[in-house]
Amino acid sequence: MKPLNIYNPVIEIYHSSLKRIGDSICKSECPSCDNGILLVYRDPETLRLLANDRCVSCGQSFVYKDINSLIEREGM
Repeated sequence: MKPLNIYNPVIEIYHSSLKRIGDSICKSECPSCDNGILLVYRDPETLRLLANDRCVSCGQSFVYKDINSLIEREGM
């Protein structure tokens, strides 16, 4: 699949509303395409979860409005 949504505006969403893939708290199905995955990006130096994310398939950008609760759940 080509990244058809790469130039679309950023969508604000709640990570808690996404459907998970497997038992991972970070891997979720992309709400903008049929087969995309959101992985939740991390800061490369601190490994802290970041609010900005992008679907690995369609390229749609997202901002998690509830990133702090996800960070707390992970214990970071």
